[in-house]
Amino acid sequence: MENLGTFVSQNLVFCLSFILLLGIYIVFELTQTKKSQHNLSVADAVMAVNRNKGIYLDTRDNDAFSNAHIIGAQNISYAELEEKSKKLVKHKAKPIIIYGEQPEKSMLILRKAGFEQVYTLKGGLAAWLQASYPVKSLSK
Repeated sequence: MENLGTFVSQNLVFCLSFILLLGIYIVFELTQTKKSQHNLSVADAVMAVNRNKGIYLDTRDNDAFSNAHIIGAQNISYAELEEKSKKLVKHKAKPIIIYGEQPEKSMLILRKAGFEQVYTLKGGLAAWLQASYPVKSLSK
């Protein structure tokens, strides 16, 4: 233990740099873990919706929604989300999986409005299509 004290006193800058880098690394890891808690893969999103009668929320504009969307998804554009979030009240305690425009910000809006289980779809609609899950198109 005496050698440790000697080492630290002789290499103070090195030790302080190491402690600083370790602290930065820990903060980075904690923030990444917190972000990933609310970001579901396609398979996890399907399980959450099917097991708990959740919904998909597409926050793109109506034209993009009409071109292709997840079957059964509801469409409220990001620009209208705050004022139209009342349409989702019956799903307040159920999983809501968001994809489209500004999914992270949309998630925060809904959480602030009291929705408990709000997640984003990791990779959005592109990941859904890449996993070969079905979509619906309203355009002719």
